[in-house]
Amino acid sequence: DKYLNQMEALFNSQQLPPQEAKHLAFGLGKAFEDLTEFDKSFRYYNMGNQLHRQSYQYDRQGETNHFKNIEQVFNPQWLSEQANKGSSNGTPVFILGMPRSGSSLIEQILSSHSQVFGAGELTCLQELLMGASKKAGVSFPKAFLNVNSDGLSELAENYINELRRQGGNTQLITDKLPHNFLYIGLIAAALPNAKIIHIRREPMDTCFSIYKHYFQEAHPYAYDLNELANHYKNYERLMNHWNTLLPGKILNLRYESLVDNPKAEIEKMLDYCGLPFEEGCLNFHDSNRPVGTASALQVRKPMYKSAVRAWKNYERHLQQLHRA
Repeated sequence: DKYLNQMEALFNSQQLPPQEAKHLAFGLGKAFEDLTEFDKSFRYYNMGNQLHRQSYQYDRQGETNHFKNIEQVFNPQWLSEQANKGSSNGTPVFILGMPRSGSSLIEQILSSHSQVFGAGELTCLQELLMGASKKAGVSFPKAFLNVNSDGLSELAENYINELRRQGGNTQLITDKLPHNFLYIGLIAAALPNAKIIHIRREPMDTCFSIYKHYFQEAHPYAYDLNELANHYKNYERLMNHWNTLLPGKILNLRYESLVDNPKAEIEKMLDYCGLPFEEGCLNFHDSNRPVGTASALQVRKPMYKSAVRAWKNYERHLQQLHRA
């Protein structure tokens, strides 16, 4: 293909500045993956990641400490002290987990139901938390150590208003920003009737899918295999904390189970949300709703299994990630 040859020649000429070369490298990685030339594909993905990683600072230990602080603040005592301080509104459905784990698929399925609006990846919860932290003069999570009932109900009310602005009067509105998993303790206190769906995918598939992708948003952990593994372990530990703290509150789904037995998993999901079954949820790929994430093409297809254990094509290049 002449375009592929041109891309390679341009990249190898080393005439492009790094911020342009990295996009070309990720594109070449994808092209050679589609051609099943996995060694060549990995070489380009790896170079794309290295080029981008050189462009910013990232404090790996600082991130780990941040996750530990969240666990310490949102503990059983804090949760019991916040009982009945939030809003009883049951509109939100949070779909969360690691990026590239299947959250777009979950949202596409749910938003194919007549009583659900899929609002996509909303940043309003993060913005409200940052606003509250700024007001308190300390960063999240410490800003919520001594939060009062007015603070929690105001946060919930502002969030619901933004949801309604997005989704009108539908019974349920989804917010699928994956990293909302950081805020589950706060969500449980401010919006105790909100639904929380956690989608988990096999760790190696998740991490390598992240590594292959250049994100428009800031995901500083994503461009180095050791930093990526560290972030994944932080996430896993925090999700264990939430499930222990809030038994039965979170619906934990596995991506592999969903693609293996879609009807049973979709029924489980709808039941958790208090919704009757609708055939449209099985035919989610026929929905014409706009999808603004990297998974926009995937959710237009019927359920497929080819993404399960896809990392094995690159196994010899991923020993470092697997060990970590």
